[in-house]
Amino acid sequence: MGGVYIKCDKNFDKKETYKCEIYNNRNGEILSEGIYAVGYGNGNPFFDSKDKQIYESYDLGRIFLRDGRCLVSVTPSASVVEVDADACFTRSF
Repeated sequence: MGGVYIKCDKNFDKKETYKCEIYNNRNGEILSEGIYAVGYGNGNPFFDSKDKQIYESYDLGRIFLRDGRCLVSVTPSASVVEVDADACFTRSF
């Protein structure tokens, strides 16, 4: 997974979001943490966050899932969660 460990849990404070932390596999340093939402092309804003095999990679502030979707950082204070429909299509690798 590119040298990172990803941990996400459902965010019960805001529906359809996840509290995620991305760690460096080598030293345990937190590379990123925050509130994320699924950029979904199939209409499903949920995934099994406990399934460690669902995570593919972390790049440019996004968490890519093996099913082609990704998680993007969202503003925790926003009243409506909006995710750009193209958020999962651009990668740097």
